[in-house]
Amino acid sequence: CALPILLIPALLLLIAMSVQPALWQAGEGALQYLHHEGFYADLFPHWLLIGFYTFFWSLSLLGALVGVTRFWGDMKSADVAAGRETGVVGVLPSFIRTVKSILVHDRFGKCTSRSTRRTAHLGAFYGFLALFLVSVWAVIALYMINPLIPGHDQDLIYPFAIWNPWKILANLGGVGLVVGCVLAIRDRKGGSDEAPSSSAFDWAFLYLLLIVGVTGLLTEIMRYVAEPAGTQALVYVAYTIYFVHLVVVFDLLVLLPHSKFAHVMYRTVAMVYAEYSGRSRAALAPRT
Repeated sequence: CALPILLIPALLLLIAMSVQPALWQAGEGALQYLHHEGFYADLFPHWLLIGFYTFFWSLSLLGALVGVTRFWGDMKSADVAAGRETGVVGVLPSFIRTVKSILVHDRFGKCTSRSTRRTAHLGAFYGFLALFLVSVWAVIALYMINPLIPGHDQDLIYPFAIWNPWKILANLGGVGLVVGCVLAIRDRKGGSDEAPSSSAFDWAFLYLLLIVGVTGLLTEIMRYVAEPAGTQALVYVAYTIYFVHLVVVFDLLVLLPHSKFAHVMYRTVAMVYAEYSGRSRAALAPRT
């Protein structure tokens, strides 16, 4: 079942690339403003890339929103039916407490059987978060800051130089993501009693995250190798790695509500509701 999951985004990306000339010709006036030169932009222009992922990710987020809203309603209905009190704490304070808990992964530390997984989770979590923040900033810089500032290839403006703080953050995030995934895979393959049980979806999600990190780092490396060399073979290798990276990123983000990644959303909503309903405090209260 993994093959269609990979083929669908690959097919959609190929279709987008094939219609790019027609789109450019139809909207040349507006797209001229959105176009930016770049090594990988020759394969997949920024305006097409951002439009492509924004469209499909918006549909994905809409589906995710419907799912978590129903999930919240089901939990609340179950409490009402059982005669349990709801709304002990406000939603916003509950959300803030949950975010703090997630940021430090304190529940992994409190449970000794899961404490060894904390490092792997922190590496993957903060690595992915760093890459997401840099990607968002890159879009903001590209289309909201670049047009307003001459010489926009300097300082904190996209495209980032190798020693730019945002580039450094992205590289550290990529390394953290890869290391976190490797540690998680090693932990699951360890065979110890503390190792978590793993389904096919768990393994697919872990390897998908790992491939995203590895292909992202290789994409950057190949840009610095292939672009100055100007060798056609190296350019093809770089473009192939970049295309694979786009495919796995699509799988990770756009298929969000239908993948293991949905666990991140539903688990977060469940934690917020536990705070909201007072269950978290009840669970932590000393028994008499």
